[in-house]
Amino acid sequence: MTGDPWAGAGLMSHVLIALPAYGAAVAALGTGYLAYRLAKPFTGLVGKYAPIGSFAAAAGGARWGEDSEPLIADALAWSAPWSVLIAPLLVAGAAGCGVWWLVERRAADWHSVGRWPVRIPLATLIVSALLYSPGALL
Repeated sequence: MTGDPWAGAGLMSHVLIALPAYGAAVAALGTGYLAYRLAKPFTGLVGKYAPIGSFAAAAGGARWGEDSEPLIADALAWSAPWSVLIAPLLVAGAAGCGVWWLVERRAADWHSVGRWPVRIPLATLIVSALLYSPGALL
């Protein structure tokens, strides 16, 4: 992979093909968590099964989110040119948020000499996403 300027294009094409599956996984996690948080105040209504009520709601919400893969695939097919062009930037944006959350924000109070090496991964991710994401689709 080192030395090839188009090495990321193959990886990005695999990510785009698997985008509905990734979207369904995110939907399953999100709907499971949302169902858990919404059911938590109402678990006292189920009596002796109160401890498992919110977990059952989370499992049901996650199951619903897991079945959303065909809906995501249809939405991507419906918005074909724009979704394919924007998806790499969304993936890079999510990765950038993860890098910022894990590395960059912790170094905010450091001296400027210590902050510069910590900012290299986020800057590299942003520049590579802006340069190579559209090229992966050509």
